[in-house]
Amino acid sequence: MLDHFTTAAHFDHTASDGEEEGQRSATSAPRTSSVSLEDIGFPPDGLWDHNAAYEQRFCYDHGESEYLLGTDNRWMLSTDFEIRDAEVILEAMLEKHKDDPSPLEPHTRRCQAECHGNLLSHVHSVIDSRKHGDLNLYLIEWKACWTPEGNIGNKTWIGASLKVNKNVSCRRSTRVENGFEDRKRRFENMMLVVNIK
Repeated sequence: MLDHFTTAAHFDHTASDGEEEGQRSATSAPRTSSVSLEDIGFPPDGLWDHNAAYEQRFCYDHGESEYLLGTDNRWMLSTDFEIRDAEVILEAMLEKHKDDPSPLEPHTRRCQAECHGNLLSHVHSVIDSRKHGDLNLYLIEWKACWTPEGNIGNKTWIGASLKVNKNVSCRRSTRVENGFEDRKRRFENMMLVVNIK
């Protein structure tokens, strides 16, 4: 998700308990949590679970390929966001979701997070909340995130997922489709020239 986190990946995705909870009506008051501590906040091993790959591009900031990846919903604490008034912001996002749910459309810019930025910029929706002791938990639906290739653990599933999740509404010329590897090679050659000088 963010630069300093590596990502775990799986292509076959089954709904977690949190996702089933997020599909219920979001109009009831927060309930007491029975969520495992491992399922709250940042993943303990630093590996975010991804469920889909949508696009590929070359990132000049990182000097490597990056992929637009979907991330599993996850329960988070407001303190995970490290910004002032995070709980107020998350509550407002939850109310907005209750009143007017916005579908996650990974191929649209508003549903994409760049490979940098704070954690809040990666939130698409807050879809549920519940109590965990004295703390409020928020079930986060994440935007699809541009993730540097070096931050992805297992990449074997990505090719198949890219084919399945291809944006059919976007017609691309052969020049553009075949150009990614060429642009990457040109950039690497340019870096060699820069490094020689």
